[in-house]
Amino acid sequence: MRRRPEEDIIVVTGVGTVNPLALNARDTLQAVKEGRSGVGLYEPLDPNEPLLNSQVKLAAQVKGFDPNPFLTPRDLRRVHRSAALSTVAVAEALQDAGLLTDLSRLVELTEIDKLGSDYRPLDGIEPGRIGIRLGTGIGGSTYIAEVQKIIDQRGDNRVPAIAMQIILADRVEIVPSQKFQLKGPAAVTVSACASSGMAMGDALDKLRARRADVMVSGGVDSAFHPVAYAAFNNMRALSRRNDSADKASTPFDQGAAGFIQGEGAGIVVLERYPDAKARGAKIYAEFADYADTADAFHDTAPSGEGAVRAMRNALAYAYLNPSDIDYINAHGTSTPIGDRKELEGITEVFGDHTARLYISSSKSMIGHILGGAGGVEAVITLKAMEAGIIPPTINLINAISEGMNLVPNKALYRKYNRSMSNTFGFGGHNNSIIFNHPRVMGMFSY
Repeated sequence: MRRRPEEDIIVVTGVGTVNPLALNARDTLQAVKEGRSGVGLYEPLDPNEPLLNSQVKLAAQVKGFDPNPFLTPRDLRRVHRSAALSTVAVAEALQDAGLLTDLSRLVELTEIDKLGSDYRPLDGIEPGRIGIRLGTGIGGSTYIAEVQKIIDQRGDNRVPAIAMQIILADRVEIVPSQKFQLKGPAAVTVSACASSGMAMGDALDKLRARRADVMVSGGVDSAFHPVAYAAFNNMRALSRRNDSADKASTPFDQGAAGFIQGEGAGIVVLERYPDAKARGAKIYAEFADYADTADAFHDTAPSGEGAVRAMRNALAYAYLNPSDIDYINAHGTSTPIGDRKELEGITEVFGDHTARLYISSSKSMIGHILGGAGGVEAVITLKAMEAGIIPPTINLINAISEGMNLVPNKALYRKYNRSMSNTFGFGGHNNSIIFNHPRVMGMFSY
């Protein structure tokens, strides 16, 4: 196997997540071990909110979310829920990486411009050398409907002055970049449900190109809104199994009847291996490589061919053979066409090795977090590989494909070395990422 020069090896040194299973990465792993479901009947944050949809009552929500101490009540008046979720997950990842140790240094968003270069909440890193690349599918755009409601009911002069800041998709990275002074390359990737994977790939490229020394990456979405539910439901994408909420997300099952919309954020901290080694950082995995492709085929239906190229290219870029992969955290949304196409693509890429692969879908537990899915699933993949856990596909009774180990219903305990994480999106976006366990690279810190 070819090896990259040590200075081009990119590693994961921190993870953070807020998702329907748990409010941090440690508890998320425990929930995955137990095969818990984060799906339930939608519970509005405001009792005055209308129903999301007349036919769909299901949601995978983040329960008990408290952004304190990272965002104050005054901060929260200026941010969409998606930006609050991303900020808290970024904070956990930075803490996990040993870069955020003194929370007393944090100040409110409206105070940062008064402090200028004196505001440095992170340890041991020049602000201009740490960047952020996040993915989101919808971001704060649901707030547009709320602004229209204000205009219709009270007039356009009553629209809040901060409305545009709440709406813009890049707020999911602007808020954490301000709060933690991430002054390097900063941007948001919007590529439907593949957004997080695309963002993590961009972050890898920035590090290899020496445009930054540390990159914070992953993704987020929170779009529980009647507009989103009406649009997804009317294209027959959502499950309507309201009478069996915790069993409604059924990836790879013959009874799959649509996805469950979820919310959450998943974040990784990436840096070059020599830098991580020099500061004694814990290393979760090598981010071996990734590949992006486009179907150029259909607005919503996958071609399958694009996903095949993404997986094959990721293997090639990582200098790996199909037989090197042990586990695939599949896209697996619980939609009949998408699930079948993905498994057919895996079979085409991995051939005879398919029978020896472990393949599962975290969306059976967390629902579909849209543009944030790849970020949360990357964190699950990394934590599970570190712990020697194969995450299960819960609610899998009658598999759509024979001869594949889809890890039905119960987590498995196995020591394994390499994982692939797939995320695909409307419009034909495809992304595959490969992580290597540190032991196969001879790394000492894990």
